[in-house]
Amino acid sequence: MKFLLFVAALYTLNPVTISIYPPASMAPATVRITVLVPRHLDNREVCYGFSGPEDKKSCLTLDGWQARRTWTVYWPIRTAGEYLAEATLTRVTEGKTQTYRQQAPFRVVGFEMEP
Repeated sequence: MKFLLFVAALYTLNPVTISIYPPASMAPATVRITVLVPRHLDNREVCYGFSGPEDKKSCLTLDGWQARRTWTVYWPIRTAGEYLAEATLTRVTEGKTQTYRQQAPFRVVGFEMEP
């Protein structure tokens, strides 16, 4: 029974995962964004970044099975505010494009904001 639950969990997990560290910091800050994408033959592109008072985004083309699984970037943020990090994975299966997305909020506190 445990094996069946494990297999079911594998098929229901989001194919893209994003994590932010630290989830709250003082401006100016440097945030670490880590994106995890399991290797899959149909993977085509991964985009990650954040939006808020400042915006940054980066996209990479994937080579299916040969593509890396993990990307870690460090981005400086100077402006205090509420931010939303997002990772988007694009897969093409039998001519159909599928998009998977995960988001993670984080906060940068500055002198002009309440803690």
